[in-house]
Amino acid sequence: MGALVEINTDGLAKLGKTIGEWFGLDARAMEKRADAEAYATICRAKAENAAALIRQQGQEQLADYICAREERKMNNANSVVKYAQQHFAEGELVASEPVNNDWTNRFFDIVENVSDVEMQQLWGRILAGEVKQPKSYSLRTLEILRNMTKEEAEHLTRVSPFVMYGGIICSEDFGADIDTLSLLDELGLICGESMIYTYTIKPDKPNNIIIDKKHFFSLYSSTEIKVNIKHYILTKAGKEVFALTEEDNGKFIIDLANHFKAFKISKITLNEIIRWNGTSYSYLNNNAREL
Repeated sequence: MGALVEINTDGLAKLGKTIGEWFGLDARAMEKRADAEAYATICRAKAENAAALIRQQGQEQLADYICAREERKMNNANSVVKYAQQHFAEGELVASEPVNNDWTNRFFDIVENVSDVEMQQLWGRILAGEVKQPKSYSLRTLEILRNMTKEEAEHLTRVSPFVMYGGIICSEDFGADIDTLSLLDELGLICGESMIYTYTIKPDKPNNIIIDKKHFFSLYSSTEIKVNIKHYILTKAGKEVFALTEEDNGKFIIDLANHFKAFKISKITLNEIIRWNGTSYSYLNNNAREL
C-alpha cells in the first residue's frame, strides 16, 4: 500500500502554479490565484510575435490567419481555466503532489481546440480534479474525451444514474439501454460482455448494499435470498469518465428497490451517506427511509 497523500496545499494557488510553470512564469506562478489573465497575455504575445515575423515577409493574409487562430485557441483554453477556478473554495487544501508536466501539455493541447461551452465546463472540472488530486485522469482518459462528441457526452450523462458502487453499470431492463452500452464499449469505457452479480441476503439481520457514494440499501429477510443483477464492469478510463458526471438517480434507486422486492425481500430502507472516506462511510441511523 502506497504512502498517504499529503493534503496541505492551497488549491487556487496550486492551479495558478500549474499554469504558470507550464509557461515558465515562476515568479507569477507563486501568487495565490489561478492566473487565467497571465495565460491569455502570454498566448497573445506569442501569436503576435509569430505574426510579426510573417508580416516582415509580406504575407499579411497568413499573419492575420495565425493571429485569429491563436486568439481562438487562447480564448478556448482561457475559458476552461476560468471554469476550473469555480471548483475551488477559497483556502481549500489539496494534494501537494504536482501535476505531471506531460499531463499538463496534453491537456492544454486538447482544450485549445474546445469551443463548446458545455465541453469547456467538462474540461474545467477535469483540470480542477487533476490539480486537487494528481493521477485522477490518465492520458488515455484525456484522449477518449478528446475524441468524444457533445452528443456522445450527452449519452454518458443519460447513463450515469445507473452507475453503481464498485464501478459497474446496471443493465437490467430499468438500467442502461443497449445502444448506450454499445457506445460505451466502442469508447473503451466498459469491459466486454455483461455479467451477473449475485447478492446474498442473510436472514434476521440488516444487509447493507452500497448503491453509490451517497446512498445504500439495508435489506431484511427471514430466509436466505439470492438476488441477481445484470451489469457491465467499467474500465479504469470508464471510472474516471463517470466520476465527472452528476445526475439524479432517484428513479433508478426506486426501480432497483423494486427489483429486490421481486425476490421477496421483506423490508428495504434507503439510507443517506453523510461522509465518504474512500472505502468507509458514516450515516445517521434515524435518517433511513423505508421503500
